[in-house]
Amino acid sequence: ATIDSSGRILQPAKPAFNVYYNAGGFDITNATFPLNAARVNVGSYFNLSTSTFTAPVSGTYFFSFRSMTNDQNTRVMLYINGSNAETLAYEDGGGTDWHPTNGDTIRSLSANDTVHIHIGFGSAVTMHGNEYNAFCGYLIG
Repeated sequence: ATIDSSGRILQPAKPAFNVYYNAGGFDITNATFPLNAARVNVGSYFNLSTSTFTAPVSGTYFFSFRSMTNDQNTRVMLYINGSNAETLAYEDGGGTDWHPTNGDTIRSLSANDTVHIHIGFGSAVTMHGNEYNAFCGYLIG
């Protein structure tokens, strides 16, 4: 990082993304959460075709996920290199309304580690699309 003549702190672009599913509600059964649109994708390290982030450098990363589910048990897992690394959220569905399902974490990654969101349960979970979901992440340092 450097400081310019006006006192602003300047630093090179850090990997960061805010991606979401750009369509209406959908059902998902024990699968990768589809993320097909980006609000932010600094460095293009989030692949919208595979819904996967690839860490460009080793470091500490922050990740956050939010969604809305329709009255079903929902388990949201952070997968690293294809394996469940952590449950970010668990929603115990019930009633007749949509429920927020969200969580965040900080993880150490090595260069080229891959990260994606996995929704896990034996039966279909109805998820809300568009502005009701997001997966975000960025390099802390």
